[in-house]
Amino acid sequence: MGTFSKGALSQKSAKKKVFITLCKALGLFKNITWSVTSQIEAEDMKNNIGQNAKYVIAEDLPRVDVPGINAESQNSDTLKIVFLSRICPHKNLHTAISAVSKLQCKAEFTVCGPDEDKEYWKLCENQLSKLPENIKWQYRGHIPSEYVQQELSNYDVFLLPTLGENYGHVIFEALSVGCIPVISDTTPWLDFDECGCGRVLPLEKPELFTKALEDIADMSEEEFMTVKQNAVSYARKKTAESLENTGYRWIFENNR
Repeated sequence: MGTFSKGALSQKSAKKKVFITLCKALGLFKNITWSVTSQIEAEDMKNNIGQNAKYVIAEDLPRVDVPGINAESQNSDTLKIVFLSRICPHKNLHTAISAVSKLQCKAEFTVCGPDEDKEYWKLCENQLSKLPENIKWQYRGHIPSEYVQQELSNYDVFLLPTLGENYGHVIFEALSVGCIPVISDTTPWLDFDECGCGRVLPLEKPELFTKALEDIADMSEEEFMTVKQNAVSYARKKTAESLENTGYRWIFENNR
């Protein structure tokens, strides 16, 4: 569940390194089959546990249905961007703010999520207070899970330069309502560009996040709606594939 991702291990890294080393030395990981959610996560796990570690890929299942595009959604002269996640260094809100701050177009930037790291949120608030006049922002606080899709349906773009996700349910929820995801390449969702439903970008090139947002702002109404429809179609296809090919069936059938 993302435990061995580079982003996760970078938090309290010394403690985690000692813990993993001790467990390996004591043989606590022997005869274990690891459940991972993607091939990427499998590689992260093997790099830390050992190349011969056994595993099964059991991709997370979508928790919600696919309602489709908000009927009131339209491409206006103001780009509506939302960051919806826990407010902590791992989710990388400060990078999202930096990307938005360099936009030349008119934009509205909304931050949603619990401020679980108070000091980090203070730093982000300071960044937000310095946004240029063409960028309006607001903080909506925590959004209960049952209202996340409804909230996301009000925006054009879902911006999440996260340090790492083993799945990222909120990414699926954005797709399901046609909120175009612009995310980092540290999640299993790597084919958005290929499928024409969003953008996947490297964290080491933060300027590309700004460019991606500008590109979306410059789209024609037809181009904009095509990408949103592609996002919904992608979500529906992913739901069908996840239910059909889930690795959890293997786990339950082999561990009775």
